[in-house]
Amino acid sequence: MTRSDLEVVVDGTALTTEPSGARTRFLGLYGAVAARCGLRLTAVLRRGGAGLEEELDPRIGVKRIFRPPPPALRLFGPLHPAASAARRTRADLFVAETLPLPPEPGRPTLLTLHDLRFLHASLTPRHRRVFASRLLARNMRRAAAVVTVSQSIARELHASGLAAGRPLYVVPNAPSPPAPPPVESSSRILEELGIDRPFIVSLGRLERRKNLLALLDAYETASQGSQTRAPRLVLAGSSGGPGGRAVRARIARSTALRRGVVLTGRVSEGVKTLLLGRALASVWPSLYEGFGFGLLEAMIQGIPLACSDIPAHREVAGGSALFFDPTDRAQATAVLDRLFCDDGLRDHLARSGLERVKSFSWERSAELFEEACRSLVD
Repeated sequence: MTRSDLEVVVDGTALTTEPSGARTRFLGLYGAVAARCGLRLTAVLRRGGAGLEEELDPRIGVKRIFRPPPPALRLFGPLHPAASAARRTRADLFVAETLPLPPEPGRPTLLTLHDLRFLHASLTPRHRRVFASRLLARNMRRAAAVVTVSQSIARELHASGLAAGRPLYVVPNAPSPPAPPPVESSSRILEELGIDRPFIVSLGRLERRKNLLALLDAYETASQGSQTRAPRLVLAGSSGGPGGRAVRARIARSTALRRGVVLTGRVSEGVKTLLLGRALASVWPSLYEGFGFGLLEAMIQGIPLACSDIPAHREVAGGSALFFDPTDRAQATAVLDRLFCDDGLRDHLARSGLERVKSFSWERSAELFEEACRSLVD
């Protein structure tokens, strides 16, 4: 088999219009794989459902499905639309996300795991944990090998006992170039968002594992104790669901939070670039992450980082961030105090992050991905 005659079908049917690490990875990684010209890629996408086709590298073939079948039917395997496409194209390899995997005799499946949040009692209700762990166990039995996005997830998978002797490959995420900021006046956009003074920013969906209630507690304490007018705290991300409601309710109960916190809702990629470019610092208080895309996005723009001391954040940021225990309000408050007041510290963190982010690239990740694919079929 030559280097260029391996046919690979990649499942993109689970991706939606919602910004996510999985979506960013899909575009960045497979675009870099296509640029290497070592594999022939076909992406299976929802027809018009996620707007991915316009952003996808043109060297990647596309097969469209009108609508994925309901999850209950997809459990039976043969109805998995991406697997059907793999059979029709006579692909050598099927690359799947964490979805019900069909039995694919004669064709290896490479399973991608972004995180294992559904195995954590503090993050997922018991009935969902039981279902998800059984589903993952079945996926693992059917997969020829597994790709994880970080060493921390690979270690967690081994510790869970679900690896079942399957080969594990780590193909990390990487930063993509920031989207161009809007052509409108930056000051006007910030004013329309309600950002009228220096600010720190936390990006991402307002969900429980992001630990934003703890961040609000720490900000309330730090801003009340500040000798000068504290910077604003900007939370930029989709605010729907119970996580968003809890954040809004917490802000409503506090005068200090009402005066200091800005909820922008979901913002465009261009506005995200603007927010990171103008922020004093970026704060990530998550209880759990599989990787930490947001850290890369901040570092590539030279923005100082403060983040929770969890394995994925340590792996991504190395020594280029201020770390704090996400369950310790005093630690988080002390970190915010330092970010508010210490210009020299922020400059040091910014320079350190710019250096650290150089160790991540989609080109290197594409090389690792191709090695994983070829190990299954060569």
